[in-house]
Amino acid sequence: MMEKQIQDMEAEGLSCHLAQRDTLIVTIIQNAMMEGKIRWPSFQGDGREESMDTDMVTKLLHYLELEDQTFGMLILKKNLKVGERFPYAVRVAAVLEVIDQLPVRKLEMMTRKGAPEKCKVLKKRVLVRKRGPVKKKIFSPQRQGNFTSVPRQQKPLDKKAALKSQVQSILNGRSRFVIRKDPVGVRGPQTSATERSNSRLMVMIAPGESNAEYVQQKRDNEQSYCELAMRKVSLVTILGSEHNGSLYLQHYQLDTEPPLDLGPDKFTDLNLISQMRKEFKMHRKDFSVVLTDYDLQPRHIYDVPISSQVMMDYVDTFPTRESEKKDEKRKTAACPKHGDQGGTESSLLRFMSKRRLLIISTPSEEDYSFQQQLQALNGQACHMGIRHFALLKLVGAGPAATGSVELFPLNGKSQSEHEPLTADMVNGLRGHLKITREYFSMLVVGKDGDVKAWFPSPMWSLVNIYDLVDSMELRQQEQKLQSTLGIHCPDDVGGSVHGYDDEGEEGYLYRKTED
Repeated sequence: MMEKQIQDMEAEGLSCHLAQRDTLIVTIIQNAMMEGKIRWPSFQGDGREESMDTDMVTKLLHYLELEDQTFGMLILKKNLKVGERFPYAVRVAAVLEVIDQLPVRKLEMMTRKGAPEKCKVLKKRVLVRKRGPVKKKIFSPQRQGNFTSVPRQQKPLDKKAALKSQVQSILNGRSRFVIRKDPVGVRGPQTSATERSNSRLMVMIAPGESNAEYVQQKRDNEQSYCELAMRKVSLVTILGSEHNGSLYLQHYQLDTEPPLDLGPDKFTDLNLISQMRKEFKMHRKDFSVVLTDYDLQPRHIYDVPISSQVMMDYVDTFPTRESEKKDEKRKTAACPKHGDQGGTESSLLRFMSKRRLLIISTPSEEDYSFQQQLQALNGQACHMGIRHFALLKLVGAGPAATGSVELFPLNGKSQSEHEPLTADMVNGLRGHLKITREYFSMLVVGKDGDVKAWFPSPMWSLVNIYDLVDSMELRQQEQKLQSTLGIHCPDDVGGSVHGYDDEGEEGYLYRKTED
């Protein structure tokens, strides 16, 4: 749809208007070839195009945080910051309106006033309707007399119902991004306040990702993933202040449930964040948690992290849980007890706070990219070990999925330890980290459980990963301790990484977040 609009731009003069706004069009096609092209619109309409190489496409995908295999469109401002995101196709004319609302564009329009107009004014298409027989209009007595008719006043919108409708739209995967708002008089009926949501909500607010209470609650939630999934809980996390915050959405799902394809999981609508804070009575600036039932009404507010058992016991007191518990007994559905976990599962929970993870996912062991990455990892046990890395390999999909964990030696000298992963754990990790099963991908996870870097293609050199980890404050503290203890790799004396020279690739974009 967007390609068709771009092709028709010359006919409607849109190319000239994009050129007037100093706008380029970048198209990325996420297939096996990672294709891309840049289009320079011109005032005459004969814009030129230039192909992008695969390396540049990969960099853009990481920098812009675009979802894999999903349509998306965004506007980059001149400072290369994201101005607006669109999860669906929109009219090019609507894109122009959004660009004109940017602060720099408003300044440009003021400074360019009086300059000769280079583009014709966009005109709306008018549909000519055939005229039928002319009917004589008969006016009502009210209009025939010298009276002024007073229109009936519209009933004001229920703000709570509107907010509930918006939250349910997010939970159901319907997009919130609106280019043009409809007038109040032509809006559709609002969602009833008694409408039932598909999920219970756990709303968590924290000043930032480094908040100790937030980290503790997040870790407890991950350990109780199955219990939360059985109770159909979705987590809404609001990080930052009311004037500069982000909203994150995470659905807890069982492995037996079909995967959800729900569009964006991050929202930056400050109006929505402000409304949710007021609706759920979360006025504190520091950490707090609210639980709701399907009606999305706040049931209890906690100012400290909640233990898993307390949370589950409280949710089980909801009247809506009675029928669910009966169904669970009939289906003999149960989550494994934390104390009864197998060696592999307990080892995963054990090293999540002590190890960084390098996770490699592949559709099959014969995948060419997978074999390339394994080749690049040869001889890297020492460098991976002193940086406290564990290597997770996720192979295949569904019941046939397999995996393994390789714990590199922390002192760089001992032998690596190997442990197998079950199919459920492989599928669970992919679902939690949103890793696609159809293509090769590799990601770096820090000790705090957050993804630090994502690579859709193999890395011949691990220098970029090492540089990323070495720039983190926690790693710098580890290096000081290792230097005191005399822990280092044999080839560290030369200052290069084993198997690679100092001119290794340094092209990938990643986010430097604290570990």
